Amino acid sequence: PKLSSSAKGSATHLSNNHGNDSSSSIVDQTISNTLRQTHLQTANLSALIKHAASLRLALHASLNIGNDVSRRHADLLRHSGELSAAAERLQAEEQVLTRRAEEIGMPLKHYDAVDRIGVLVGVLFKEGGRVVVRGIAKLHVDNMEEFVEVLGQIDDAVEFFGDSGGGAEIFGRPGSRSAGDRGARREKLAKEQAFDSMASGSAEYYRRACAL
Repeated sequence: PKLSSSAKGSATHLSNNHGNDSSSSIVDQTISNTLRQTHLQTANLSALIKHAASLRLALHASLNIGNDVSRRHADLLRHSGELSAAAERLQAEEQVLTRRAEEIGMPLKHYDAVDRIGVLVGVLFKEGGRVVVRGIAKLHVDNMEEFVEVLGQIDDAVEFFGDSGGGAEIFGRPGSRSAGDRGARREKLAKEQAFDSMASGSAEYYRRACAL
């Protein structure tokens, strides 16, 4: 059967509407997909921006730490240099003090040796130049090791007080060990030289060491 003109128009209108609806649905779907992709990419981009910001903060903190470490390292190097210089100064002062202590201790060592050996051999020195022998000597000459050690200490005292103390100049006798007849000279010195009240302690102990 043939359709009337109005029926044909209605069919065409319905077909056009259906086409328009299909096109609108496709466009809407495309827009929806695009929006989803846009939201997804925006979220990813936001995450990247936050991550980049975190990396920037971490890098900034690392730079600050590095600068702080560099400053502290420089301070440590400077402090280390100061400590090294102070250690060198202390070492030099220690050497000077050690030499001074040795210089101070050397005469004390020989003073003590003369006083101690005097008691050991039974000889007591009095003011005024008198020599008093008291009792039996405690030194055993048959003990060669002890005897030789005492003789060495006496020799050291004679040399020290004669040279460094000036005793040889005052009493007119050299204090050098190298003299071959030092034993005879010491014995003569002990017998002939009287106590000199004007002489120094070193000179008097030179005389006592020679007497020993």
